[in-house]
Amino acid sequence: MLSPDKNDAGVWIYQDAWFNQGYFDKGVKINYLTHKQNNGVYLMVIEGSIQIAGEVLYKRDAIGITQAQNIQIKAQSECRLLLMETPMNW
Repeated sequence: MLSPDKNDAGVWIYQDAWFNQGYFDKGVKINYLTHKQNNGVYLMVIEGSIQIAGEVLYKRDAIGITQAQNIQIKAQSECRLLLMETPMNW
């Protein structure tokens, strides 16, 4: 949806941030890799349910994840997600 790369399909911004939206069928496993080592993600479940970081999240639930470059998500049902990746400066 949004990124700092002019050549991406989405909207271009002057920030090191990536916004992604996805629709997934039940049972699909997603492996999200952050674009930079010190980035974190904020993920919100718009519809359905997912399993992430050992937790099950449902519609309108959200989670923030830092200090992880490889984030594994499993769709527990048909779902729609919004994932925002931004730099995390500690």
